[in-house]
Amino acid sequence: MNKIPITSQHIEALASYNLQHLGGDSIQAVHFKPGELLSEEGQALNWFFLVVEGRAKIYRTGTNGEQHILGYYVSEGIIGEIELVQMQANAHSTAIAISEVNCIGIRYALGAKELHRNVIFLQKVASSLADKVKDNADNLVALSLNSGEQRLCAYILSSAHNNLFRDVLTDVAASIGISYRHVFRILNKLCAQEVLEKQTNGYHILNHDLLSDLAQPK
Repeated sequence: MNKIPITSQHIEALASYNLQHLGGDSIQAVHFKPGELLSEEGQALNWFFLVVEGRAKIYRTGTNGEQHILGYYVSEGIIGEIELVQMQANAHSTAIAISEVNCIGIRYALGAKELHRNVIFLQKVASSLADKVKDNADNLVALSLNSGEQRLCAYILSSAHNNLFRDVLTDVAASIGISYRHVFRILNKLCAQEVLEKQTNGYHILNHDLLSDLAQPK
């Protein structure tokens, strides 16, 4: 996490949450590089984040050590609102940057106070939590009704950065509910169809439109 100067973009983000009155050492603009952690499951929390731009992957780790993807953030959203509402001292999940991520960090202690006196902020937090519930419901429906290929293609579209997909395949399999071997078979098929190209550092998306079409329920 690298501290960066606060810009008009950060001020606009704060204003959208009715937090423009905050200042001093209670807030800071921060930048994360791909692969850097914004929060780590089970670790103490000092900040929650308003995402200004970028993409972060949110996941929890199962008892078998595999990662289960909970969601992605693109350009906006709150990271850490579940812990804020529940007054948890430790992170509920891990958030890791997929792309360059630009955020406003706000100290948790201050955020907890704002929840009790700032109606607009409370409504934004409630809306963010509602979006997560909806996303979880959509994911359950997808697991039940969509084929393994549809789920994998949708996953690739969500997690790829600069058209490169490089997630750990065992974690992918656990997240979308199919076996590692089946994931590998589908990837080989997509490569044969020239939708993807296997490279040393992952899979490069060659045909984004066809990949999007394959991800859609038929």
